[in-house]
Amino acid sequence: MALLNPNRPHDRPHPRAQPARLAAIAALALAGRLAGPAAEPDPPARHAYLELVVPKTVVYLGEAVAIETRFYTLVTATEIQPQPLAGNGFTFGKSAELPAAQAQVGDLTYQVRRLRTFVLANKTGTLTLGPAAWHAVLAVPVARRQPSRDPFEAFIDEGLKGHRTLPRPVDLTSDTVPFTVRPLPTHAVPGHFTGAVGLFALNWTVTPTNVAIGEPITLKIAVSGRGALDNLALPNVDHWTGFKVYPPTSAIELTDDIGLEGAKNFEQVIVPQNLEVNEVPKLEFSFFDPAAHTYRTLATSPIPLVVRPAGVAPPLGTTDPAPSGATGSAQGIVHLKPRLGSLAHAVPPLIHRPWFAWLQAVPVLGLFAAWAWRRRRDYLERHPHLVRRQAVARHVAAGLAELERLAAAGQAEEFFATAGRLLQEQLGERLALPANAITGAVIEEHLEPRQVEAPLLATLRELFQLCDQARYAPTPASGALQTLIPKFAAALEATRRLEL
Repeated sequence: MALLNPNRPHDRPHPRAQPARLAAIAALALAGRLAGPAAEPDPPARHAYLELVVPKTVVYLGEAVAIETRFYTLVTATEIQPQPLAGNGFTFGKSAELPAAQAQVGDLTYQVRRLRTFVLANKTGTLTLGPAAWHAVLAVPVARRQPSRDPFEAFIDEGLKGHRTLPRPVDLTSDTVPFTVRPLPTHAVPGHFTGAVGLFALNWTVTPTNVAIGEPITLKIAVSGRGALDNLALPNVDHWTGFKVYPPTSAIELTDDIGLEGAKNFEQVIVPQNLEVNEVPKLEFSFFDPAAHTYRTLATSPIPLVVRPAGVAPPLGTTDPAPSGATGSAQGIVHLKPRLGSLAHAVPPLIHRPWFAWLQAVPVLGLFAAWAWRRRRDYLERHPHLVRRQAVARHVAAGLAELERLAAAGQAEEFFATAGRLLQEQLGERLALPANAITGAVIEEHLEPRQVEAPLLATLRELFQLCDQARYAPTPASGALQTLIPKFAAALEATRRLEL
């Protein structure tokens, strides 16, 4: 029987083809000489596509909008390289990759990689964002492998190996997104509006509030919220009467991964110039709220100030009463600490205590102990037979105690099984053989050629025979088992001392 698998319509034999031609094709197939072209992989477009996700397309000038580029794939994708997003008239924020996810599209489940950023429109009118472009290498499945000389190999290859894949580099692009950018309203614009667009809150602190003329006062102002934080600017306070105003400094603290949410902290120094200054005026900050389509103004409350002449110290909150003998000329002198308070004994420093000197030896002793432990571990790694010898010695000691318990309980079968394992472990360690390979035959094969003493050989042969016969012989009494324990212990000790 021949397997004919045409790959293209014109390869299919015509129904009226001559029987001789069909017979020749079948003969070639049976001879293993029929070879056809390999099946082409599915087009990559079926396995991956790119999408640009925008929450809104009608925005105001200067409004920041978070967007996502989503890469959908049904197959394994490697060497993924996102390209810079195109968009004339937009400013782009920094990008951050979100955790991978899955998405159900129709009957297919796609793996989705998401790249998040934000865009800021710099001019009004109709702007075009995109397309997004990514490069990747897809592992595109191939329906079947290249036909071989064996016509039945297709069945085996399909059933056992499954579909093969071929790496296919692709350059994917998304659709473009049209934006409508509106100008900011020109009516009811606050006089101190500096161009902020978004949703913000305002907090400030003023320190100190008790100063002399010419001493600086620091205003710490925090504008927090959602928007283009880099573009935030404070209203000009140069018009404040009675103050010398210095330029502010700023720093941004972000609370998201793309720079769209956080706070911009300003520090501004003002210096009172005369005694008529009695407060820090209120500060007003205005922004445009694109969700409400209106301007909003945030204002702080005035902060009272105490301004005194230069060179006069600020009054203390509480002072001790002046001594009874103080004269009028002594008024204004403040006693820093007229009473010493309670006295305490000075504790000698630690370096003068004897135990402190001994304490310095602890790290040295610890280092020496670690060095000795490492040397011993390295030595045991180079001599694994010593490790086995120690392990067998512990096993034999525990096994002899177990024999005492089994003999007292009259459990003969378990007694001889445990005794046999002890003989195997001890002889295996001495002969450098696996314990499971030790039987009574080891006496003739290994011990007699090495000139082991005849009494020990006879004892070992007898003990092996007892262990082998225990499963068939009648169960001995508890006293009989007790008498065998010294014999097993002596044989194990004599075996341990063998130099083989």
